[in-house]
Amino acid sequence: MFKFILFLTLNCALIYARTVQFSVVAFGSNVQVKIGSTTYKLSKINNYDPVFTSKISLSDTSYSYKYIVDGKEESFTRTLSSSTTFTYNEFFGRKDTIKKLPEFSHPDKGTWKRSIGKTSLFDDSYIPTVHLYGENANLTFNDAKSRYISRVTFILKDDIVTLKNVACYPKNKSWPKFQFRLVTHSYTHDTSGVYGRYVIKFRDNNEDPTFFRQKLYADIMDTIGVPTIQTIFARVYVNNIPVGAYVLQEEAGSESFARACFHGDNNGHLKITNIDDLGHPLDCSTGADIAYGDGVKYSAFQPYNETRYNNSRVKKLAKALYDLNINSDSAIEKFDKEWFDITSFFKAVAMQYLTGHWDSYLFYSTNFAMYDDPTQSSGDKYKFYFICQDWDNTFGINLGKTYTRYDEEFTTISYKKYVNITWGIDKYDAPRRYAFDKLLSNKKLQNKFEKILTDIVKYIFNPKSFEPRLSAFVERFRDEVEFSYTTPHWRAGTEKIEWDMGDFERNINYRGRYGVKYGLREYIYRRAKGINSEFGLGLSIESKDYDNVKECGPGFVETEYRSIKNTKTLENDNAIYNILI
Repeated sequence: MFKFILFLTLNCALIYARTVQFSVVAFGSNVQVKIGSTTYKLSKINNYDPVFTSKISLSDTSYSYKYIVDGKEESFTRTLSSSTTFTYNEFFGRKDTIKKLPEFSHPDKGTWKRSIGKTSLFDDSYIPTVHLYGENANLTFNDAKSRYISRVTFILKDDIVTLKNVACYPKNKSWPKFQFRLVTHSYTHDTSGVYGRYVIKFRDNNEDPTFFRQKLYADIMDTIGVPTIQTIFARVYVNNIPVGAYVLQEEAGSESFARACFHGDNNGHLKITNIDDLGHPLDCSTGADIAYGDGVKYSAFQPYNETRYNNSRVKKLAKALYDLNINSDSAIEKFDKEWFDITSFFKAVAMQYLTGHWDSYLFYSTNFAMYDDPTQSSGDKYKFYFICQDWDNTFGINLGKTYTRYDEEFTTISYKKYVNITWGIDKYDAPRRYAFDKLLSNKKLQNKFEKILTDIVKYIFNPKSFEPRLSAFVERFRDEVEFSYTTPHWRAGTEKIEWDMGDFERNINYRGRYGVKYGLREYIYRRAKGINSEFGLGLSIESKDYDNVKECGPGFVETEYRSIKNTKTLENDNAIYNILI
C-alpha cells in the first residue's frame, strides 16, 4: 500500500512539475484562461484594479493558451514555454505582451551611466496601463481642475505599483484630451514614487497625427548619451473607463528627474534620496539665455522648489561664461569641467536644429531645464547641465518663418545661419543665443559641434538607420494610436483638431493637415539629404517617394497647395489645408 501511494505521489509530481502564475489585465467580470482544451478561472486581485490572476499546476511541456473575458475568446493563441513559471501582466486582446524593438545606434550610446536606469517603468518592450480612481478622478477628467486623486495604479510588465492621494495637475485644457501631471509626494511626502520617479507627466501628443514624434525624439536623446528624460507610451483609464494613450515621461525641471537622472547607480538604485541634498533644477521659460550684462534678467530661469532655493547660481554661471576666454583651450576645458557641460549642450541644440524643434532654446529661447550637480560642484562654482524637453512641435510640425527665420526650405538651411544673428522675435524672446554664439566662436568647439551634428545624422537621422525602429513603432503601437483616436472624449474642449487613422497612415510618410508640413519619413529623408550635401558625408540617400511628391487625397494636395498659396492671401497654411480638405 505504501509503495502504491508513493508511486501515485511520484507520478503526480512528474505530471505537475511546476506552478505557473497567469496574470491578465481585462475589463470584465468573468475572466478565464484556456490552456489547451482546459479552462481555468482567474480571480481579480482587488476591488479596483482590472488584473486577474491564478496559479495553475502544469507539467514541464510547452502549452498554447488564450484568455476569455465574459465569454469572448481572444482571436489569437499565446504560447507558454516549458520552463516558464509566470506570465507578465498581459493585456486582453494584445497579442504581444513583451516585444523588443530595434534600437538606434550611436558611438556614445550607453555613456551616460549616472541615472537609476529605465527600470520597469520605462521598459518600452512593454506597454503599461495607468489607472486613476475615485470621484475626484471623474471630476478632474470632466472639468480639468487640479485635485488629489485617491488612488493611482501603474500596471507594469512584472509589477503593480499603487499610490494614494496623488496630486493631479491638468494642462493644455483647451484640448478635449488634455495633458496632466502626477505629483505623488505632495500629500504623503514619500518620494519613492514609481521606481524613484515621483513627478510624472502624461503628454497627449494632440498636434502629432502619428503620435510617435515625442517618443522618437526621446529615444534619440537617450541613444546619443545625454542626461535626458525617459519616455514611454501608456494607456490611461479613469475608474476603468478609457481616456486614451499618452506619452508618459519625466518632468525635466523637477527634483524627481534630477535625482533619477544624475544620482543613480545605473541599476535601479538612488545614491541620493533626500531631495534637500540635490542641486537646483530650473525650469527655463521664454527669454532664458545664459547671458550676462546690463539689462539681462533671469526671471525666465524659474526655480522648481522656491522654498529651498532661487536662481542665483545660474547668474554665476552666466558671469563665468561672460568672463571665459574663448580663445584659450585651457580656459574652455576648465569652464567645461567646473561650470557647464558643453558636450550635452551641443547635443541638445544639434537635435533642436535637426528636428526643427522650434519651441525650445535655439529657435525661441524657451522650454529647457538647467541643473547644477552638487557632486561635481565645489566652493562657489556650480557645474550645470542643459536639459532639453517638450518635443511635440518637432519633425516638421508647425514650422514657420517666424521661428526658422528664412524663406528657404527648412531642411536645407545650414546651422551656420543661426549663429550670431539677432533674435528677439517677439517681446518675450531673448535678443541673442549668447551661449550658443560664444561657444561656437571657437574653431575647435565649432568642429566639435559639427561632429556631434553629423554623427547624429550618420548613425541615426537618416532613412536607413531610422527605418527599423520607425517600422517597429508602426507595427507595435498602431493599435495604441487607434485606441486613442477612437476613445470617446470625456469633455469637449475648444480645439477643433481631431485626428483619425487616415491622418496617422498618411503622416507616417507624407505631410498632413493643420500645420503638419512634413511626413515623418519624408522629414528624415529631407533633413538627412540636406546635411549629407552640406558636409559631404557620402551617405546614400535617394528616394523617389519624397523628391517629387504629387500624391493627392484627403488632407494632402501638393499641387493645389502651391497654387493657392501663390495666388491668395490667407492667414496661414492651416487655412489653406482647411480649404483643400
